[in-house]
Amino acid sequence: MEMWGKVLFSDESRFQLFPNQRVRVKCTTTEKFLPECLSIAVQGGGDSVMIWGCMSANGTGILRFINGSMDSKECTSTMKGNMIPFAEKLHGCYFVYQQDNAPCHKSRTTMYWFKDNEVPVLE
Repeated sequence: MEMWGKVLFSDESRFQLFPNQRVRVKCTTTEKFLPECLSIAVQGGGDSVMIWGCMSANGTGILRFINGSMDSKECTSTMKGNMIPFAEKLHGCYFVYQQDNAPCHKSRTTMYWFKDNEVPVLE
């Protein structure tokens, strides 16, 4: 239990602002333009937003909105600006990072960044 208390988890997820789901409403021809019979529709589902967050047994970090997609550059920038300060605040010098083997986490660039910044990664 003590070891798992020092583990820091993170993940990112994309959220569709206008989910692309059909809604069917039964109404008569005289009711079809009433507000309660209409729903908002955006062609192609509209825009989306990518959010990154981290947590440990001691608390949660601040959410970060990601521009575009999470690549190695964005990943290392997020680790430097968000994960490290959160980990140091909650755990001091010792913590272990648990990553989910996403391509941006396992890239050569990111793995070198972990090594160069002495971030221990759980096997």
